Amino acid sequence: MEAVKSVGLRKVYENKVEAINEANISVRKGEFYALLGPNGAGKTTLVRIISTQLLPTSGECHVLGYDVVREASEVRKRIAVVPQDVVAYGSYTAWDYAYYFTRLRGTPKKDAKRAAEKALQTVKIWDLRCRLCSTMSGGERRRAIIASALASDADVLLLDETTSGLDAIAKRSVLSSLGDLTREGKTIILTTHNMEEAEMASDRVGIINRG
Repeated sequence: MEAVKSVGLRKVYENKVEAINEANISVRKGEFYALLGPNGAGKTTLVRIISTQLLPTSGECHVLGYDVVREASEVRKRIAVVPQDVVAYGSYTAWDYAYYFTRLRGTPKKDAKRAAEKALQTVKIWDLRCRLCSTMSGGERRRAIIASALASDADVLLLDETTSGLDAIAKRSVLSSLGDLTREGKTIILTTHNMEEAEMASDRVGIINRG
């Protein structure tokens, strides 16, 4: 079974802008899949449809066999998303992001603590876990948000331009850690406009342009 599969996916907004035109992707379970394309290519729209945030105009999309329209609640149980434009709350600590977001998914306290620690270690900010995001650099805040997704233990991670704002060393570290997760059976879809990043991190690359 594919982790994510779309057939003939299309999205036309009310202003008649066609963001997605017959998008067909097939992402295998346990795969690191990079969706490569320039700004405005339709990457974010596609991720929003896969994550049930946006309804397609036509076509079909399934996540682990569940239809993103008819079975959206089942899809949401199995995914975690880091949106492109997400901003960290200044009054939250890195621990708050990793632990409490996991608890919100119904994870027991003991398991949530273990998952939070692992996620913060993975993105290399365990030592900063008690610092407010307002006192962190932009890259550190970004890693705190990534940790919230990693700690969720979701089967499919959807990361929209997630490494944007990270320096070269932090970017390589995060991408390497994400690759380790696929070896544990997780599926990752990373959108990027950086060809070098796509080649470095992913098992396969899909190219999208003008939908």
